Amino acid sequence: MKPLRLFNRINGLARLVPDVLGNERTSSSFSITSAPPSAASGGPTVLIIDDDEVMLAATSMRLSKSGCSVAVAKDGSEAIGAIGRQSPDFILLDLNFPPDVSNGGLVSWDGFRIMFWLRGLENAQRTRFIITTGDPFPGCSERALASGAIGFFPKPIDHVKLLELLHANRPDAEVAAK
Repeated sequence: MKPLRLFNRINGLARLVPDVLGNERTSSSFSITSAPPSAASGGPTVLIIDDDEVMLAATSMRLSKSGCSVAVAKDGSEAIGAIGRQSPDFILLDLNFPPDVSNGGLVSWDGFRIMFWLRGLENAQRTRFIITTGDPFPGCSERALASGAIGFFPKPIDHVKLLELLHANRPDAEVAAK
């Protein structure tokens, strides 16, 4: 398949998936929404924070099909709003975000800074963080784990390993183990 045709298909998927998952869309991006947890699946709730719409679409679709309740946010401010509405079991957090133009492009948020802010919110006190990035730097995974993340995934994400990590670290899995 030619690269442009592949890009157009992926771009079309990114536009389609939010509607399939019941999420609302703005003209060019996801808005933060969350589906109620499936009573039948009882899956974990996951907030995905990433500025890449294709990653948001693909990962939210995969996690939803596996029984997770998924919410998405494109940046730290949207994540704060999402956590204000729901306390997720997990946050899948990208490290790299574009400069914040509302602050003149001077303050660049990264995943570590966002994780620090989110941990201060009442609804995120028990949330487990998983870090992901498409541009890992030397020592990136070690820094993520030292910062309290339970996992680190370079992009593209291995969804099988991600699901294994989610299910092994579910809050109810710890209760059952005691």
